[in-house]
Amino acid sequence: MTETNGIDLNQVATFVRVMEAGSFTAAARTMGLPKSSVSRRITLLEKALLLRYPKVQIEMVMTARNVDLVNEGFDLALRAKRLDDSSLMARHLGRSDMALFASRTYLQRAGVPQRVGELARHRFVLFGDLRRRHELRLTGAAGEETVPVDGPLVLDEMEVAVDAVVAGVGIGLIPLGYLRFLEHGGRGATRRSLVRVLPRYQIPGAELNLVSPPNAYEPTRVKLFRDFLTERLRPLLRADAASSSRERPPASTRAGARATASSEEPA
Repeated sequence: MTETNGIDLNQVATFVRVMEAGSFTAAARTMGLPKSSVSRRITLLEKALLLRYPKVQIEMVMTARNVDLVNEGFDLALRAKRLDDSSLMARHLGRSDMALFASRTYLQRAGVPQRVGELARHRFVLFGDLRRRHELRLTGAAGEETVPVDGPLVLDEMEVAVDAVVAGVGIGLIPLGYLRFLEHGGRGATRRSLVRVLPRYQIPGAELNLVSPPNAYEPTRVKLFRDFLTERLRPLLRADAASSSRERPPASTRAGARATASSEEPA
């Protein structure tokens, strides 16, 4: 689903890319689109927003740090982890499992790993919790397997990490839901350039929640933005969960499938 209530998700994603790239020309180049298409998407997005909530201004901060909503003045936060603070108001969105991906260039140069233990000799783009980023715990047909990993690049921003994997820096652990967002958000070329590594293995993802401070009165702008995010993220996460279930082989055939499955398949 790319359009809801007049707002096209492709247009939103294009706006983000323009802000990141710094110009229409640079954004068009990274997205593989004509400059005229990028300009047209931004124009249509502006018109759709001037029609709905012209007085709402969104200030977005991208960080892996666990911000203090109350003391730092945040209205909402999107968290992919277990919620320790029970005083926060939370809306559950779903869960996104994670899997290993690499670029075809990297796999041609370094080889395709056939077993979990072989990952230890590969280069990784490291992302996530500092305490766990140097160890992978993958779940497959035989249960959980653990392997140490290392690499030349450590990041705390998902989009930069994905771009590094696409560039061939190394293998990366990426949420399946994030890749589905790329597909729906106008970055299909990025999605298609990635190859899933050891496709019979994955890591159960954390539950994704929208959280806000325990306010007695919630501003209308916050409620509208929460509803907007819920409306768009839940379908992507549900589709991700359905896709993950289809990829798992039946229990009766898992042992045999593990022995014969290819270690590389299109992402």
